[in-house]
Amino acid sequence: MKEKEIEDIICRVPSLIEDGLTFKGRQIYVSGKFVDLLFHDKNGHQLIVELKRGTIVRKDIAQILDYEGHFLKQGTPDIRVMLVGTRVPENFRRSLDHHGFEWKELALEDLSPYMNKEQLSSLEKKSTQTKSARESSLQNNTASKKNFTLSGTRESFWSTLLEKAQSLIPLNFPSPSKPNAVYASAGKTGLKWAFAIKQNESWVELEIMLPGDKSKSHNVFSQLSLSRNEIERTLGESLRWEKIEGRKSCRIQTNPREKYGVENIDQWEELQNRLIEKMKNMVTVFTPYIKSL
Repeated sequence: MKEKEIEDIICRVPSLIEDGLTFKGRQIYVSGKFVDLLFHDKNGHQLIVELKRGTIVRKDIAQILDYEGHFLKQGTPDIRVMLVGTRVPENFRRSLDHHGFEWKELALEDLSPYMNKEQLSSLEKKSTQTKSARESSLQNNTASKKNFTLSGTRESFWSTLLEKAQSLIPLNFPSPSKPNAVYASAGKTGLKWAFAIKQNESWVELEIMLPGDKSKSHNVFSQLSLSRNEIERTLGESLRWEKIEGRKSCRIQTNPREKYGVENIDQWEELQNRLIEKMKNMVTVFTPYIKSL
């Protein structure tokens, strides 16, 4: 399946990328940059989607960095940029999350309901070949088996966690758009609560990433930091306050992180209960400070 064909499907079904999108253009210039796809999100912001058929590589991330810097210089803070690939390796997911860049993995299998017969036939043939190679590899490599099942395991973890949290926390957590985290609005533009999980650790955080120049996010972080002692005293525990120069997003995380993650299935129930309790406490303590920003 060619990249153009994937673009065709996304243009017809923008909800594959994000709910509430309106298609505006394709292969067009936006503020001096030639981009793949342009949408307007439900908040009226422009969303540029850079699509890569195949595995995301370093040069793709470098392109997103270039776009981000360009639009900041142009004074267009309402422009969002998202990198979309049919496969996003775990190490690049971590890198993109760490730098506060939006991304989405859109596997070819996710597109199958929207393909024509010829495309489906090609996908089925490729899937059969891939499955055969994967099964052969799994017989000889336990680690590969673990990675193969990890995606489904994460889905199960999020499903049970969010079902529990729904009646205990006054937040609206949608289905996770990223495998490692699920977000809910903190009541202010650019501020989000997040449950985050990796293979062997997990935590709760407040993410601060306002539209526009990174100084806006850093200013909000600094305002909250002024009340750090009072916040931690009320919360009854210390937090990890993370602001890294040169990066747009800031984070305030539970500290230390939980030592269990998605792989520790036998610990899920206890882990989920702790994460929900920590989220509930964080929301209760931080909300008055967030409202006063």
